[in-house]
Amino acid sequence: MLAVEEDESRVKLGSERLQESEKRNAAILKEIDSMRQELDELRKQNGKFQKDNLDLADQVRVLNENLKREAEISRARESEARVHGQENRTLKKLLEDSREEYGAHKQDQKRLVDNLRLQLDETKEMIDRIRDSKDRELRRMRDKFDEEKRKETEKYQFEYDKLREEIQLFARKLG
Repeated sequence: MLAVEEDESRVKLGSERLQESEKRNAAILKEIDSMRQELDELRKQNGKFQKDNLDLADQVRVLNENLKREAEISRARESEARVHGQENRTLKKLLEDSREEYGAHKQDQKRLVDNLRLQLDETKEMIDRIRDSKDRELRRMRDKFDEEKRKETEKYQFEYDKLREEIQLFARKLG
């Protein structure tokens, strides 16, 4: 009777371990989903920044057109030419600065997206490794359980055969 209780406790322990493994797998899958949502959010932000950059480029184009008009007017007015020339240099500097900032921002976003993709790939690999590990552990536990079950069956069969022989011996003695 003790052996049966031990077997039941082993089976119960094995099923608890299996449930715990499944819970961990579910938690990892939830984490992946949250990372995917975060990636989607970053993509939305990237689209917004690109739209903003296009708007800035249009604004710069409008500013450049305005500068050309002002340059034409400044040719007519020599006294205002110096003022407009300085404004033109300032706006060109701003344009170059904004282009450099745009390029740096674009590189930063590309690196961020690449890092997120790398993290996602690593997470997927980690999940696959954990899943394989858990599958092997489950298979091992099932094999162990089946082997213990087979041994117990053989043990009980041997005791059953032994008792049957004793009963037959008593029956012969009595009968």
